[in-house]
Amino acid sequence: MQREPALTLKQTANLLSHLYGLNPGHPEKWLEIMSRVTNLLDNHPQLSQTGLVGAWMSGLAHYRDSAMKQLAMLPEALAKGLLGLPVDRDFQVFLDELRRNRWLTAQSPADAKPASIHRIETRVGACALLGGDFPVPPEVVGGDGQFFVRSGELVWQMHVDAFGSSLIPCDPEGLKHHEIATERADKSLLQSLLADISDISSSVHLADTLALTSRETFAVIVLSVAVVQSGGAA
Repeated sequence: MQREPALTLKQTANLLSHLYGLNPGHPEKWLEIMSRVTNLLDNHPQLSQTGLVGAWMSGLAHYRDSAMKQLAMLPEALAKGLLGLPVDRDFQVFLDELRRNRWLTAQSPADAKPASIHRIETRVGACALLGGDFPVPPEVVGGDGQFFVRSGELVWQMHVDAFGSSLIPCDPEGLKHHEIATERADKSLLQSLLADISDISSSVHLADTLALTSRETFAVIVLSVAVVQSGGAA
């Protein structure tokens, strides 16, 4: 890479420009993540691979699946460095769990037991009049193991995990080809967590995540869902 500084600079500049266009705060986070492993990079393919993983960890949740594939192909020391994983943590075990649990991070204790089943992780989106995406309060629907958000005539696919969230516009007609599964959340169960709203208009539970909406907010409220083991809470 040192022998081709122009190519390195071009790759880095292109990615930083893309990140800035999505969110001005992403480039700074990406640079912080990449600084952990710059001394371990041997070639430009590795720069591209680690750059994509860094973009995901900077908040571009729609890169999650691609990042999982790149992490599996990288040298273990490089992958651990990106994730901030301790050297004594089993990387393959962590990666397998990361694929199953979108809320896992390197800071999560290996034997962590959640204090509660549900925990509010983030709120996604905002009113279009305030610079957000949604012209009217949204509703969330689920199809094929994915979250979709509708607001008026507009539809987005929502990606969300421990590192951030992404709303990717999609064709409303395409949503008709998905098996829609909208369900009602247990209002009494969530009341203590959602003191600022009294109405739940839609909700979808997919694996480790519950997404819900209310006519009282323009945001999609996203909660992590802990698995309850038989005989007690995990």
